[in-house]
Amino acid sequence: MKNSLLTFVLMVFCSVSLLAINPATSGSTLKDRLNAGSDQIDTELSELATMNEAIIAQDLNFEALNEAFPSMVEEVNLSPAAAPGIFSGHPDVPVGIPGFWWGFCLGLIGTLIVFLVMDEGEGRKEQVRNSIYGCLIWSALWVTLSFLGALGGG
Repeated sequence: MKNSLLTFVLMVFCSVSLLAINPATSGSTLKDRLNAGSDQIDTELSELATMNEAIIAQDLNFEALNEAFPSMVEEVNLSPAAAPGIFSGHPDVPVGIPGFWWGFCLGLIGTLIVFLVMDEGEGRKEQVRNSIYGCLIWSALWVTLSFLGALGGG
């Protein structure tokens, strides 16, 4: 019972954390897709299957795919460079480790290291923010696990 409760709570916590960090950017598009009928879904899947077959058969890269299927590339929001989010690094980060991991592993000390070592600028702001997110996620995880341990331990 204790292990299943712990697993459930961790799964909910991770899901909520991921949604909080990377929320859906276009709610109306998501709402439209959730309310789509089976015919619309079948049509979109067949278009994707066609695009997939063309990619495999012609060994297309992103530029060639964009030329061959411009409307489909736009509809599915494909991009040649995916944004890695809070786990992304910056050329100036300490020891090449992204700010999130500094905050997650070292807490406020890691955040302070990122703040002091990086040069002033937008990259520094982003990495300090990411380290604070890492620190907050680790803190919430620690509090949750401590609470569950206290419940299970008696």
